[in-house]
Amino acid sequence: MNLPNKTKVTLMIDTAVYLGLQEKVGVRGLGEYLSQLARPYVVKSALAASYKEQAADKQNKEEAGWWEDSDGAEIKAENTWQL
Repeated sequence: MNLPNKTKVTLMIDTAVYLGLQEKVGVRGLGEYLSQLARPYVVKSALAASYKEQAADKQNKEEAGWWEDSDGAEIKAENTWQL
């Protein structure tokens, strides 16, 4: 199935949301902004790109390193019922 690269869509959104989007990206950039925002959630091929982006995130790596180095004692202590 050959789909066009772009499809015109009519959406009903809150006025406050529209005004915020318009302020952030402008009227002309709205469609592209919403497409990029939704892409990781709805396009399967975008999943790999999302993983690459996450892997490049230094703060995410630092947090993951903390979890990796942890023996879980802090979590076990917080989530264990004391009888």
